[in-house]
Amino acid sequence: MKEYMKVPARVEITHYANETALRIQLKSTEVQDWCMGLLLLKEKIVISLTFIEVDKKEKLKILLLDDTQTKKRKDSLLSLNNGKVAFEPEETKIYLAPNSLDCLLVFLLQCYKKIIGDVDHIDMEFDEPLGLYVTFEVSEDV
Repeated sequence: MKEYMKVPARVEITHYANETALRIQLKSTEVQDWCMGLLLLKEKIVISLTFIEVDKKEKLKILLLDDTQTKKRKDSLLSLNNGKVAFEPEETKIYLAPNSLDCLLVFLLQCYKKIIGDVDHIDMEFDEPLGLYVTFEVSEDV
């Protein structure tokens, strides 16, 4: 059994004065792979989803926050409970809380079934590090 799954994506990181924006773009034809990957992650069949940019050598991993991390975060009144992001020299890791993973999965399933009208993205704000916004965006294939 594989412990990880590679799925396609394009990642853009922009640093502003007081915040950082992480934009993850995928084509509508890639949504099915994302849905499968997130479902496998949710059920703990894989431990991470890995994205590698072809043009760049940047790597992005999506992981699920474990129960101990989730319980700690619920104790903080200021916590957004979406998860946390770790910027490391060779990769960026997004640790999603279970509820955030569910929201992302539902959004992508709706995109897959073409239920969503004009909505083409979902935004998540993270408090670790403070002022980080992550946008998952689905675009039509060109």
